[in-house]
Amino acid sequence: GEGGTETGGLVCLYTLKNPGAPERLLHTPTALTSVHLHPTRASVLVGGLTDGSVMFLDARLSRCPRVLISTTSSGKHLLPVS
Repeated sequence: GEGGTETGGLVCLYTLKNPGAPERLLHTPTALTSVHLHPTRASVLVGGLTDGSVMFLDARLSRCPRVLISTTSSGKHLLPVS
């Protein structure tokens, strides 16, 4: 971010069965600026990252959730995604 060193972000996934502690922690390469849940599929979310990337997460797989993150390539914007 501005004026400091950028560190990674963290997505914490909770269940109603145990709301006091996250069921899963997923690290992201940069901090998240926004997170949106799929309207009908609770295991799917999309997040915007501070480096301009977009993250797609499908948490149905308990051991290895599917995470896709767009790449930062030349010609794309580098501002946070909100």
